[in-house]
Amino acid sequence: MPNRQKSPAAVAEMAARSVLNKLTPDNFETMVSQFKSIEITDAETLNTVAKVVYLKAIDEPEFIPMYIDLVQDVHDHLPCAGASDGEAVSFLDCLKKLLNDGFMNGPAPPPMDLSNEDQETKDEWETKISRRKKGILVLAGELFNQGFSQSEDIIVRLDNLLDRDPIDVEGACNLLNHTGAKLDESQCPALLPVVRRLKDVAGEGSLPARLRFKVEDMVSRSEDMWTPRREEKVNPRKHTATKLASSNMPIVATPADKVVTDSKGRTITLKKLGSSVSREEAARRAAWWDDAATPNSTRRKL
Repeated sequence: MPNRQKSPAAVAEMAARSVLNKLTPDNFETMVSQFKSIEITDAETLNTVAKVVYLKAIDEPEFIPMYIDLVQDVHDHLPCAGASDGEAVSFLDCLKKLLNDGFMNGPAPPPMDLSNEDQETKDEWETKISRRKKGILVLAGELFNQGFSQSEDIIVRLDNLLDRDPIDVEGACNLLNHTGAKLDESQCPALLPVVRRLKDVAGEGSLPARLRFKVEDMVSRSEDMWTPRREEKVNPRKHTATKLASSNMPIVATPADKVVTDSKGRTITLKKLGSSVSREEAARRAAWWDDAATPNSTRRKL
């Protein structure tokens, strides 16, 4: 069977996936350089590469700031390509179009009929789609914060979320959480009406307590220059576990007092251990212990 030659778009897609899968803060400059070297010759290839970045970003909302940094570094270096209507489109244009489509139509549905799948598969896809919905909003917010879109674009999105049936209060709060400070800084006149709409929705009494508290947090932050209402507390157990895991010191487990101690005397409470453990195992068990102490949490299997 003869070998089929891959299209330029397929080759570029593989190269982009390879770069993003390896991308970390430590190798950022090297990976960005490799991304810039991807050969783009037409609009199909440009859109394919933009789609790889878009899907990777909304799949991993917590890493979107790093992907935005990549966009900042590469969008001026990647060539523009001619679209079907004859106009030149850029990498950023393609990314924005994908984002707009995702915002209006939601994430792509599963590639299979979930009614024929088991409950675990259904739950996995439900979690994935929920994460992608959040990722779309975070990506829109971070693009705005970095100057790639206008305040009017964010207000339109916020109004759209509040006009939906049912109203997407959580989505509006998530988007405001990322853009409120920048909108306020730019003195956007449409911000206050959006906050008032959220406040009115919360006052109707039909929201679950979790969403009502979220709205109250947004309203409180809007009145306090968008500073967080509650400071994020560092979990000392997790913090110590991270230090222990990265330490080169040997770790000794003492079953009697359920404490892991390194040679410098640093300790961390664990579930009872019967023997010495590695640094990685100590950190893993510490994380498990932390989850076990949290109500309604899912415990990791040891």
